[in-house]
Amino acid sequence: MLIFGIIEFGRAYMVLQLLTESARVGCRQGVLEGTTTQQIKDAAVNYLTAVGISGESVKVSINDGAGNVTEASAVPAYTEITVVVSVTVSKTSWVPNFLDPKKSLAASGPCVASEAACRETSERKRTDEAARCPHQRPGRNGIVAVEFAVIAPFLALLFLGMTELSRGMMVLKMLSDSSRMACRTGIQRDKGNSDITTDAQNILGDNGVSANSVNVTIVVIDPNGVTLSDSLQAPAGSKVSVQVSVPVSAVMWSTSFFLKSTWLESQTVVMMKQ
Repeated sequence: MLIFGIIEFGRAYMVLQLLTESARVGCRQGVLEGTTTQQIKDAAVNYLTAVGISGESVKVSINDGAGNVTEASAVPAYTEITVVVSVTVSKTSWVPNFLDPKKSLAASGPCVASEAACRETSERKRTDEAARCPHQRPGRNGIVAVEFAVIAPFLALLFLGMTELSRGMMVLKMLSDSSRMACRTGIQRDKGNSDITTDAQNILGDNGVSANSVNVTIVVIDPNGVTLSDSLQAPAGSKVSVQVSVPVSAVMWSTSFFLKSTWLESQTVVMMKQ
């Protein structure tokens, strides 16, 4: 819904910018001497048609002329004319039914003797300058909002992926360190499996990993190849193997999307009993 909202409101803002520019185009046409009301409407409609918008409504108002004057070509110089351009939401929406389709988006452009950005001091200069008035490019704010809405999910996935993989590599380094230190403890003459497990849990606990989630796998094999249950009774020369693992859910900073394995495991560390 958030993405749809960004897209829809971005589109609405873009359309408002285009409607505003359309009203300006109509005003530029209206300040020319002898321009009719229909020509003003056609200029605004043609602009919107060129940018892919249809179904618009254009209203031209003679603000300070006689009350019954509706024809732009009949008013004297310096009469204020307002061009209002509107279009229903349903004609421009990219996400159907997100905004009320019956509502309209509208923009207006007032002009007195010439387009507001090109005000003149005489009827002759008004005609000349209106032709030279630069065409203003509609704002890109709405377009930028839509572009951001499209790319935002990919940026979010990229950020989550970088965070998750970085955390996974960090935890693997901690597991490797703990298995190495625990195995070094286990090969000492008076140390057993409980000491190995406690050492591994303490090292990970110092790094913020709960001891209850740590799994320590210990394998002890004497010089004759016999597997022993505890390294405490193992004779010198026995191989002590230690691997430490934790569930992904216990160490991730957010819900895991990319790490599909349920456990993170260290490499198996093997050392000789002293």
